[in-house]
Amino acid sequence: MDKKSVLFIVAASMGIASCGGPSDKGVDSSPVVAESPDAEKAPDAAVSASSDAPAVEEVVANDYCGINAPTPGAEYAKQKPLSVWGYAFDKANWTIPGNVSIRVSPVLPEAGNAVTVAASRGSRPDIAAALNRPELTESGFGAEVDVSQLPEGSYVVAVLQEVDGKVYVCNNPLPITLK
Repeated sequence: MDKKSVLFIVAASMGIASCGGPSDKGVDSSPVVAESPDAEKAPDAAVSASSDAPAVEEVVANDYCGINAPTPGAEYAKQKPLSVWGYAFDKANWTIPGNVSIRVSPVLPEAGNAVTVAASRGSRPDIAAALNRPELTESGFGAEVDVSQLPEGSYVVAVLQEVDGKVYVCNNPLPITLK
């Protein structure tokens, strides 16, 4: 993937990230296989959610999730853990997958490695009420991501949910800058 493609994807992601919460209007809920950074070398290669996890298929999903913090486009000091919280659930089944992770990855793949950490589930009665789905009360998540080892630069924060052996990457990655 060339730099223009990466920048376009990030620019498009920034627009998507600024959209509001869940909406059924005009959303295609069918997953699309995400392109790996090594797609030209190995088009059928699966992407793992973390370097020490077994390989699972990673797909981009129009599933329902949102990142409420950090603030999109803001600068963060890399000496402090990055607090990430929001909501995530599997709309196809109206369930809450147990395995949710947060990934902070560089905008340009050659800029360094990504950091992926497990998130804890938490209460989001506002989401359950907004969708009139009491089963989504525990759809919240939160994580503290140690970004101290990452180089300064532009990154995206993404939510990953594991469902039936696949890792779904929420389609609204959040751009940030680490200083």
